[in-house]
Amino acid sequence: MDKEVIVLMLESVKNTHLIGAKYGDYEIGERVNFAINNNLVTRTETGTFLITEKGNDLLEGKLKWTELYQ
Repeated sequence: MDKEVIVLMLESVKNTHLIGAKYGDYEIGERVNFAINNNLVTRTETGTFLITEKGNDLLEGKLKWTELYQ
């Protein structure tokens, strides 16, 4: 998965609670599934998204991208 695409999506979720990511080689569903499966975001009952502590850690540089794959 493209780090830049995920970081942009996480920033959008953090600021708006909505998925917003630039177009790229991945479908939006793949990006969302990647973020959910890696516990970077959660989906609310109303269909919006919330960034998790792990997602915040990735944005703030406390968690390295390579650590997602360990």
